[in-house]
Amino acid sequence: MRDCFDNDYPGHYLRQIKFVTLSLPTLLGPWQDVRATLTQTSSSTLLKADIDGVNYLNDNTTGNAANVVTNLRASQQIAISSGMNDSGLFELSFGDERYLPFEGTGAVI
Repeated sequence: MRDCFDNDYPGHYLRQIKFVTLSLPTLLGPWQDVRATLTQTSSSTLLKADIDGVNYLNDNTTGNAANVVTNLRASQQIAISSGMNDSGLFELSFGDERYLPFEGTGAVI
């Protein structure tokens, strides 16, 4: 996943999620739905262009974590039921003042 971002936008940092939707390629019969949970297991964000921070994110035994922020709320979850552009919300609304699931967490790691 990191290579996908780096090929399109080399050198970018501070990548953060705004919202997540999930689509699953499955064939369901009538009156059936997907029963799944998407859980974020970790999240880190590089705050500025720093090769030591990049090295730390690739292998935490090398580099320096001075410019890396680790998200302590990384156990966020959404329940997936439709399997097509499912955000885990009853209604996805960008006008809501509350945070969306995974919003502001690191996008690639």
